[in-house]
Amino acid sequence: MPPEKNVVSFQSGIYLFPEFAPEAKAAFSGREFEASKDLALFLGCLGEKPERSCTLNQVHGDQIVVVSGPVKEIEGDGLVTKEPNLALVVRTADCAPVFFYDSRCGAVGICHAGWRGAKKGIIFRMIETLKREFDSDPSFLRVGIGPAICDHCYEVGEEFEEYFPGWVKHASEGFFFDLVGTIRKQLTLAGVDEESISDSNLCTACSMNRFFSARREGETAGRFLSVILLK
Repeated sequence: MPPEKNVVSFQSGIYLFPEFAPEAKAAFSGREFEASKDLALFLGCLGEKPERSCTLNQVHGDQIVVVSGPVKEIEGDGLVTKEPNLALVVRTADCAPVFFYDSRCGAVGICHAGWRGAKKGIIFRMIETLKREFDSDPSFLRVGIGPAICDHCYEVGEEFEEYFPGWVKHASEGFFFDLVGTIRKQLTLAGVDEESISDSNLCTACSMNRFFSARREGETAGRFLSVILLK
């Protein structure tokens, strides 16, 4: 994988998208923070209050939940808010965490986008929800894509060619899916400017020393944390 761009690590295991600052904070963790036990520690290291957070029971769907205060384990795969200092959290280990901030209307969102979510249209649903709830304009969106499994590591079945035409490549070893490329394409189709998309360029499977990977470690692998909030 190429070196990451548009991401800075300010201490071990914590990475920030500087483009979102100072109006919003978007960050993700490395293996140093495991989602099932380290959320409060991670948020504390970011200077945020753990009790001011929202978490999901993620189901690989396309449901986006609108929140105005803390909630725990509400079913869905995305969160949006205009409430300041309310941390929206997702957990991933190969799927992509995708961060959204509209500088005009002052709203943020985050979603967990794996192949199932991408197939169901979670990226489009997120942007539609921001429009409907907050009068968001995609041309004002800043979007960040966190670590996710890359197209060199993501071996899939032949049926993915039907699911995602043009985003599956053939190799002697099998078929390989470009999840991040698919997400970028869906973002631009929804009206987000290509120049407003920041990609961490980090593969969870290539960088197991830094991130968890369900593909490499099995479904019992840990999950790392991604968070966005308005300041």
